Amino acid sequence: MSQITLDDRHETERAHGRFLKAEPEKYWGQESKSGKLRIKRRAKMLIEACGLRSGLKVLELGCGSGNYTELYAASGADLTAVDLSEELLDLAKKRSPKVNFLLTPAETLEGIPDDSMDCVIGNAVLHHFDVPAALRAMHRVLKPGGVICFTEPNMVNPQIFLQKNLPWLKRLLGDSPHETAFFRRTIVKLLGDSGFTEASALPFDFLHPLIPGFMAGPVEKMSLVLEKIPGIKEIGGSLLIKGRKPEGFRG
Repeated sequence: MSQITLDDRHETERAHGRFLKAEPEKYWGQESKSGKLRIKRRAKMLIEACGLRSGLKVLELGCGSGNYTELYAASGADLTAVDLSEELLDLAKKRSPKVNFLLTPAETLEGIPDDSMDCVIGNAVLHHFDVPAALRAMHRVLKPGGVICFTEPNMVNPQIFLQKNLPWLKRLLGDSPHETAFFRRTIVKLLGDSGFTEASALPFDFLHPLIPGFMAGPVEKMSLVLEKIPGIKEIGGSLLIKGRKPEGFRG
């Protein structure tokens, strides 16, 4: 099987953005009460993990339609959000007109200066990219001591495993053809190979967006318990991924 080229990957993502533009939240499972609770929790986790606050320069990758962008911006950080889809960027700009938006691939981050960002952040986007190339680009734009924080799908989760490996199920659930998910050890090694230290990938998330609204609160509380049980926590639907550019690093 031939390996997908970066140009092919980008064109597929642009086409996927055109497909999603009418109802992105529907395909991303963000319209339901459970979906909205997941957004709120994930955004809070990422904001706390990166320490977002006024005075920090923050880069959001794969901002999509901008529902996370507006939550990050509320922290007071100086936020730049990028995406490869013009259609989704247009939606994001309407939600957060004061944010600086940029159309650029994550694998190059053209237009973002070296050593300029305190943090790079994103939700469920890293698995769309050529990961080694994107990590190199993030490492380049981060200031020494800067951090990356992502929430991404966990390949150990049974649904995620099937969804990312069965083409017909990918299409049904609105995935792009090449997107995947991560095993903890694999992504931690990739972070280390790309020059990041303090690399970690912690499983979480047992609240599925299809959980009925009246059960969302109780299931969210149960999820917090399950995330602390050895063994069971490993099959959580998501990973919280972190890494740091070394303080003394100079490119």
